[in-house]
Amino acid sequence: MPAERPQSNPAVAAAGAVPPCAEVAAPAANAIEAAACVTGSSEPGWTREQQELWVTQKHPDATRNIVLTMPRACCCSVVLRIFLYLLVVVLALPLVLFLLVPLLFSAAVSCLSWDCMLRAWGLGARSNHEPKFMMTCETEVPERLRGVFYMRNNPMGDDLVCFQRGAWDEATLSLTLPVYTPLTWTFKRQLVNFILLMAVQLVQYRYVLQFKDSTLTDADIRLKILCFTMPTCLMHFGMADVSESLDGSLWERWSSICGIPVISYWVERILCKNGWHTEYMQHVKKEVPDKCIVVGG
Repeated sequence: MPAERPQSNPAVAAAGAVPPCAEVAAPAANAIEAAACVTGSSEPGWTREQQELWVTQKHPDATRNIVLTMPRACCCSVVLRIFLYLLVVVLALPLVLFLLVPLLFSAAVSCLSWDCMLRAWGLGARSNHEPKFMMTCETEVPERLRGVFYMRNNPMGDDLVCFQRGAWDEATLSLTLPVYTPLTWTFKRQLVNFILLMAVQLVQYRYVLQFKDSTLTDADIRLKILCFTMPTCLMHFGMADVSESLDGSLWERWSSICGIPVISYWVERILCKNGWHTEYMQHVKKEVPDKCIVVGG
């Protein structure tokens, strides 16, 4: 099947892979693993390219960088936000304890019969390397958000996402994307992710992407659980189109916790709207396990 190439560095096609960042000097490149170990940041099994991307926070195809230019809150503000964050955690404890028993019971049973428990919770097994099952023909989502995307260097257990399965509101320029929507996210085939997917269905865990204007190049991401919306002063997420042609092929997914910017990851389009592979698909096959679990599989 022919591959659609994102508008990026012309040297990519010749090299056959996304090149390392030119700004990283050789000594710095040799120290990537050491820096990752010190910060406790890189995940086991990550490639050298992923470690380099994590440490430098500079995607070779990005035309701008968000996390390195984000302001940091003052010390007093950070302390106050941490106090509020701990208060939210304490208030959420009754809900956590209420959900803990059925989740642990299901997790224990899954060790005996994994496939049965997947079916019992409406989950299924799929392939990250063949992600066309995530595509849907009926969508009102803007074109720049269509296709399937790889969340490269995401420290959590989810790897792929299909924005076009969300609910688009043209009046507010917002996209509601529940984690429990069928065939929208893929997760690594691990017990912790099985428990997570059970929990998100119980608490209706979802994201709302609120775009700032009609260009749809920058969005704030609000986390919602049941009827509660996480305040941005505690957890502030966002997404910015950093592709060369601003076509939605590459996004920086930035985060700020209690006013402190944290590590970004990058959202790369691996399937375009017509189902063709882009060059970023090679990252999935190289860096992501084939087997995954999904809601409604």
